[in-house]
Amino acid sequence: MTRSNLKRISVNSLAILFVLALALMDNTGFVKAEDATELTNIKVTDFNLTTTDGKTPEDGFYSYNRVQLAIAWDASAYGNSLKEGDYFTITLPNNFKFPTTSEACNFDLYAPNGSVMAKAVVSPNTSGGGTIKVTFTDYVNDRSNIKGTVKLSASFYNVKKNETNSFTVTVEGETKTINVPIKESVGLRDEILSKWADMNESSDTETLWSGRINWMKKDLQNAVITDTLTTKDGDTTGIRFIKGSLKLEEVEFGESGNVLKNKPVPESAYTVEYSNDDRTMTIKLGNVGTKQYTFQYETTYVKGKTIDNTMTLKADDVKKQYDATYREASSSGTGDGDLNSKIIISKVDSENNDKKLAGATFVITNKSSGKTYEITTDAEGQAISEKLSPGEYEVKETKAPAGYTPNSTIKTVTVVADSKTSLTIEDTPQKVSIPVKKIWKGETGKSATIYLLRNGTRTGDYITLNANTGWHGTFKDLRKTDSTGKDYTYSVEEEKMEGYTSSVTGDVSNGFTITNVRSEKTCVSGEKTWNDANNQDGIRPSKITVNLLRNGEKIDLREVSEQTQWKYNFTNLEKYDADGKPYTYLVTEDNVNGYTTEIYGYNITNKRTPDTTSATVTKTWNDSDNQDGKCPSSVKVQLYANDEKYGDAVNVTQNSKWTYTWTNLPAKKNGKTIADTVKEDVPEGYTATYDTSNQGNVVITNTHAAETTSVEGHKEWDNQNNHDGVRPHAVTVNLLADGIIQSSVVVSAKTNWSYSFNNLPVYNNGQKIIYSVTENSVLGYSTSIDGYNIINTRTSKTTSATVTKQWDDQQNQDGLRPVTVKVQLYANGQKYGNVIKLSDTSKWTYTWINLPVMKNGNKVTYSVKEVSVPKGYTVSVDQNNHGNMIIINSHMPVSRVQNKV
Repeated sequence: MTRSNLKRISVNSLAILFVLALALMDNTGFVKAEDATELTNIKVTDFNLTTTDGKTPEDGFYSYNRVQLAIAWDASAYGNSLKEGDYFTITLPNNFKFPTTSEACNFDLYAPNGSVMAKAVVSPNTSGGGTIKVTFTDYVNDRSNIKGTVKLSASFYNVKKNETNSFTVTVEGETKTINVPIKESVGLRDEILSKWADMNESSDTETLWSGRINWMKKDLQNAVITDTLTTKDGDTTGIRFIKGSLKLEEVEFGESGNVLKNKPVPESAYTVEYSNDDRTMTIKLGNVGTKQYTFQYETTYVKGKTIDNTMTLKADDVKKQYDATYREASSSGTGDGDLNSKIIISKVDSENNDKKLAGATFVITNKSSGKTYEITTDAEGQAISEKLSPGEYEVKETKAPAGYTPNSTIKTVTVVADSKTSLTIEDTPQKVSIPVKKIWKGETGKSATIYLLRNGTRTGDYITLNANTGWHGTFKDLRKTDSTGKDYTYSVEEEKMEGYTSSVTGDVSNGFTITNVRSEKTCVSGEKTWNDANNQDGIRPSKITVNLLRNGEKIDLREVSEQTQWKYNFTNLEKYDADGKPYTYLVTEDNVNGYTTEIYGYNITNKRTPDTTSATVTKTWNDSDNQDGKCPSSVKVQLYANDEKYGDAVNVTQNSKWTYTWTNLPAKKNGKTIADTVKEDVPEGYTATYDTSNQGNVVITNTHAAETTSVEGHKEWDNQNNHDGVRPHAVTVNLLADGIIQSSVVVSAKTNWSYSFNNLPVYNNGQKIIYSVTENSVLGYSTSIDGYNIINTRTSKTTSATVTKQWDDQQNQDGLRPVTVKVQLYANGQKYGNVIKLSDTSKWTYTWINLPVMKNGNKVTYSVKEVSVPKGYTVSVDQNNHGNMIIINSHMPVSRVQNKV
């Protein structure tokens, strides 16, 4: 046989062996036992529904929830007869939709010691439901009481909303059914911030995060969102934000959070910052008021990781934190069986029994013989003894896993032949607390937010320190080590505060101290001013030296000249010292011969005094003592030197007694005497004249012609053309100004019974004067007044009486004068008729007519009284003539009016 023939036979043999191997393999991927059996006596002992993190929601399930099916199965009916390759199939409810990813469809069932005891394959149906096939490994050989669980991710499919739905799993005709109410989405309540996550459809190594901002329409001012990524196991390798993926939209939400309107927010409307490790993202929205938003962004994802995402919204009056978690859809399972005559110890975390602890050492002592056995938990937290003789044994933990305190309780157990003895022993994780103290150097802030970092990454925990906390706080109940027993490295950092530098000292054992020192730059700028009459004497130097002093110590200097426009500037100066106290900066200059130096702030003035003079202006008023109230309270006056403005205009006022003096005026310019003059802003309604005969006292006279008016009236007689012949030859008519008699005229047939008062001022101290007329009583006649006209009506039995109100209160200077007053007429000292009202509308006068002249043969005497004297006033009455009775109300004003010059 040739070498080539041998080679061909070898290749053919290998091919045959490969085909035989494929024939012996099932779809779970391991070789079939020749006598593998489909198991039909499997029972489903439990079937329940939870959220994806294994919790039962307090408010029930909603149709949009992602859920987890937990199915417990029992194969103990087969005793110790199960072997590798045996399998069973569970039919899943058709009102669930199951994921099709490899992580969800192919998974192992693990025993407590970490061994794979079975393999499972999920076959989802496109129309809902499906099957799961569970095939045992050699783990079941020589074991009995085989039981286990499977957990599957799913979402509701074709469920009845707001009704109770039935969900059924089946194994070879045996069913297990649960009834679960499913609710439809309802309106949100008090939501300010929310978020959720899904696998990015375009990449299974990326996660898509979405959420809502301000559904509640709070008024958000200075709004900042901080988002931090961590993982359940603390290992954030490969986890980061994907820069540029953020999409922000301004929206209008419906009641259940659905979007009714939306528009993209331009990137220029907000800023985004990332931490150095790209695991913290900060979005600064600013003052957005009640606007509502949705957001989306992407992060990387590492298979098998659970990402914890903590988002915080801070605004002036709002602080809200929202935590979200993401793990890819996956399936899992467990299983176990009894080992005969052995002790099995499961070491778990006391705070989380699902966390198995490796590296715990136990000594098992036979109480009868004293023989000891030492075992240590494996990576799955399980330690299994060798086969033991029946009897009582003591179990004592001699070494705890790193980062844990050993359990000091000695357990006594009994080992029975052909049966396992199981123990679960908890160890308490070692904890630390970290105190934090805040120190301010300089101005104290309102509050400080301190974040906790573990191995350099924010954990999402923070404390807020302020005056109420005494600027102290503590991060409590922190695990000392990670899952491998390695000590965590804890540190703290402060949320950045504008205007401060922050330093952290201390450690976990002694606590951390965060010191804030005011850190701000400032500058010192100044200008050199020469007060030397424009270098009148020609000795001004070409340059000078300005020194900068900080807390009295010289630290810098500048040469200042005309080329620098006599200005100087010191920049980039520290505003505060190391204790946060503000530095005191001063400027000085080197001595300048022939000049005196004055420093105003950071400006330096050099003075040289040439010959000086002064000028005085005085205001006089020719306006009838401001009769029309036009006189202003101040007048601007500008000084001119040789017809050019000199300095700023000044205000001349009553308080300055209408005079002002300019002092230290240059007497000469270029050797010639300067002519000083003044001009004023002439008040409206005035003319101005200037008396410049004496520069030491320039007089400005403002003239205003007072406004005048006249009062004209006519006397009428209603007496049948003097039928009785008792008409007097003349009567006296009085003119009253604001109730005070100003003048009287005699009116007769010679004056055609007419009268006039001319050149009457319109105003008094700026207040318009109210003019009225009265007449002295005319025997046998009653009087009525219409405006400025007077009518006398003949009656032998009646007369009239007139009252006028006069105010003596400096034109109501204190504002106490009432709108009306009440007056009562008296006849022979007895009230007569009703009370009448006087007011500005009636010109403060009133006339009673048709009053009886006689009573019981005697002449009636009429008088008046004011019913209620106004508060703050006194009253006097002039009743000499009932044709013109005058009531005077007097009030002395609190303030005084200054007289003009």
